[in-house]
Amino acid sequence: MAFNTLGMNGNESYITTLSTTLLMGDNSNNSSTDSEGKRKDICSSCNMHSFKILFNNERICDLQGNQAIDIIILILTSHKNRQQREAIRKTWLTYAKNNTANVRYAFLLGFTYDKTIRLTTYDEAKKYNDIIIEDFIDSYGNLTHKSMMAFRWATEFCSHATFVLKIDDDMWLNVPSLLASTQNHNKVLQNGVGGKYKSSQGPMRHGKWRASYKNYPNKLYPAFCAGPGYVTSMGVAKKIFDISKHVPFFHLEDVYIGLCVQKLNLKIYGLKGFNNRKVRYDPCLYKSQKVVTSHHVTPKELLEIWSTNCSQTVKP
Repeated sequence: MAFNTLGMNGNESYITTLSTTLLMGDNSNNSSTDSEGKRKDICSSCNMHSFKILFNNERICDLQGNQAIDIIILILTSHKNRQQREAIRKTWLTYAKNNTANVRYAFLLGFTYDKTIRLTTYDEAKKYNDIIIEDFIDSYGNLTHKSMMAFRWATEFCSHATFVLKIDDDMWLNVPSLLASTQNHNKVLQNGVGGKYKSSQGPMRHGKWRASYKNYPNKLYPAFCAGPGYVTSMGVAKKIFDISKHVPFFHLEDVYIGLCVQKLNLKIYGLKGFNNRKVRYDPCLYKSQKVVTSHHVTPKELLEIWSTNCSQTVKP
């Protein structure tokens, strides 16, 4: 599988010229805030996501003959999470058949200054041909950039896929249940995003998911799908990426997707089987039609679920 690269294979000259502002910031301009420094609801080209692709596998979505791609699965991961990626490749990603089937996938990463980790990840990327890297700093605060990276990459390199799933790397994904869900909700996913529905709620001003008054002065968030996993059509993914250029950056990526959906006058849908928490651990329940996703699943549990032979109906 062919790939192109920038700033890898030991080419540290490019790495040393990368702008600290580009790597650390949201690459937006002052039009994203008002005269008091408060985040605006909308702007003009203030959030362009002009990051460079350091490592790309452009042929992940190549087709053969009359083949079609039902869904592209884009997995947000971190450099240090090699064990999670290996477990996922051995379990629910086997449906992709090394990116030759109707299901395709890629792992998405930002940049790390740690040269040892960076080069190890590049070796992994060359081995599996399933990793994409952009040059924003890979951090929790930049998950919004990574989600926009997902929609950007999908629309540029896999636009012929019917659906797009964004998912985290600590998830169980029941691929047959996912495909059934997209077929059953095909119509609604043409005008919205589906997953674990989160209704409008006020921002938290303290704690892990805090948002300061200046970063989010409004009283309520829009409705959104919980971040661990959500799905939409390729057409909606393109619309979200396009409108995001005019929606000021916000660090909570699932809320940010909700803000983009709101600006587009599209909808958020709750889909059965999508869970933002860990479902009661039972391998046969996880493999049943009742579950599409479950959160906080360890690599050991993934392998156990995958190897469990289930022949009986499982109660939820």
